[in-house]
Amino acid sequence: SITLGITDAFKSQTLAELAARADEQRARDLPAVAPIQRRATQTAAPLSYAQQRLWFIDRLSGGSRQYNITLPVKIHGRLDMDALVAALDAIVRRHEVLRTTYHEHADGSVLQRIQPCAPLALSGYRDLRGCALDEQRTRLDEQLRAAADIN
Repeated sequence: SITLGITDAFKSQTLAELAARADEQRARDLPAVAPIQRRATQTAAPLSYAQQRLWFIDRLSGGSRQYNITLPVKIHGRLDMDALVAALDAIVRRHEVLRTTYHEHADGSVLQRIQPCAPLALSGYRDLRGCALDEQRTRLDEQLRAAADIN
C-alpha cells in the first residue's frame, strides 16, 4: 500500500509520471532483503522438494535412469583425452549439482552433501571403431540402460 499526496498528482504532468512516483515510493518502503549466506560446501543440507522426488523415485524403482542424460558421440579424428577430461572437470567444478550426493540416515531423513572436486576418471570410455555394428549397438545399449548412483 502506498500513499500519494495531492501534491504528487499536481507535480506529475502525466499518468506515467504519477505511476513512476508510486513505484519510487513502493521501492523506498520495501524492507531490505537480507543477503543469503553461502553454506559451507562440506555441511549437509536438507533436500529440496525436487530432490526429495528424485530420491523417492530412485528408491522406489531400485535405481532410476530418469535423470541420466546419455548420448553416443561419434568423433572424427584423434580424441585428445586430456582435453576432454579437462573440459569435463571444468564443468563438474562449476556445477555443484554434479557433485551432490544424497545420504539416508538411520532416522529416515535424507540430506544432501556437495562433494569436493576430484579428478575425473573416464572409466567407461571405449573405442568401438574396430567392433562390428551389432557389438557397437550392444555396448551403447548397456551404457544407456545403466542407472546413475546418487549415493
